[in-house]
Amino acid sequence: IIQDFVETELSSVTIDTLEDEQSAQHRALSWMRNDSKLMKYSSDRLTQRFALATFYFETGGPTRWSRADYWLSEMHECNWFMKQPDGEANCINGTLHHLIMDRNRLGGSIPEELSLLKKLKGLNLGLNSLVGTIPGNVLSGMSQLSRLALYGNMISGTLPTEVGSLKSLEQLEVFTNGLEGVLPSEIGLLTNVRTIYAIQNFFSGQIPSEIGLLGNLESIWLSQNLLSGTIPTEIGNAVSLEELKVTDNMQHGTVPTEIGALITLREFEVQRNALTGKIPSEFGKLTHMKTLNVGNNTISGTIPQKLSEARNLTFLSLYANELTGSIPTEFGYLANMQKLYLDQNILSGTLPSELGLLTNLSEFWAENNKFWGTVPSEMCTMQRVPRMELDCVKINCSCID
Repeated sequence: IIQDFVETELSSVTIDTLEDEQSAQHRALSWMRNDSKLMKYSSDRLTQRFALATFYFETGGPTRWSRADYWLSEMHECNWFMKQPDGEANCINGTLHHLIMDRNRLGGSIPEELSLLKKLKGLNLGLNSLVGTIPGNVLSGMSQLSRLALYGNMISGTLPTEVGSLKSLEQLEVFTNGLEGVLPSEIGLLTNVRTIYAIQNFFSGQIPSEIGLLGNLESIWLSQNLLSGTIPTEIGNAVSLEELKVTDNMQHGTVPTEIGALITLREFEVQRNALTGKIPSEFGKLTHMKTLNVGNNTISGTIPQKLSEARNLTFLSLYANELTGSIPTEFGYLANMQKLYLDQNILSGTLPSELGLLTNLSEFWAENNKFWGTVPSEMCTMQRVPRMELDCVKINCSCID
């Protein structure tokens, strides 16, 4: 039965590894041969047990894992220790649907044999010490996968183009690893994806324009990488987008006006890049926007008055750019504003008295500009006077001293 299983179910790559007695695959098959219930298992059960046993040996189950309750016992593999998904079972009718082993001190690499788990919907191996690369055939073999979570490991190499074969994928979480290379354009095939979290890696090159094809995408985090090029205008077609974070990269060019079409957008963060051009007045259309951070770029021009129409803004950071002109008096309409950072620009004029209408304001930084005059009395008599960082040599700050 073992020979038939090897010949009919295993790939040539796996069969080659069986020759090495130290390999995880050889050790898994040896364990199966000693199973007293072997003859009772269906082909699907044999495949499932072999895939999990290989995973166990490859990732250090015998020596590393925090918990390995019942693994490699004669109990049904669905009863081996695995964390439970919210509101679902790990197995349905004896078939594994979720393999959740985050925070379990896994080491080694991801074995290709996980591709044998073809009904898998959730794979969470986050916050472990996995190394090596993401095997492309693991992704291409998991057509029903809805969540792939490999965050917080030491995985290297590229994000395989086979990621595009995950047609059911809703959550892609590969942040805080050592991944590099370009983000594959095949990401645009993930039409069901809602979240892409890829911060804190070494991805380089352009953000793929195919992002605009993802009509269900709600959050994309690409911060703290080495991404260059421009923010693609096609991103304005991702109509469900709520969070777009591309901080701490090497993005250049202008902020696309097409972002003004993302009416569900709540957070837009692109600070610490090399962006130029102007702040699009179209941002005023983003009535759900709460966080807008374009700080520490080379953006010029004036602050658009239309920005005051984004009435749900609570956090606005325009610091360390080359903005000129004055603070729009219309900012007094931003009643939800809590933190306003305008420091390190070339702004001038007086501070508008309308800022005193921002009763929720807790921090207002405007130092290192060219303001003059006096801090408006309306700001000094607020029920809760915000913390202010101002050039009090150029501005009369007596009412807040």
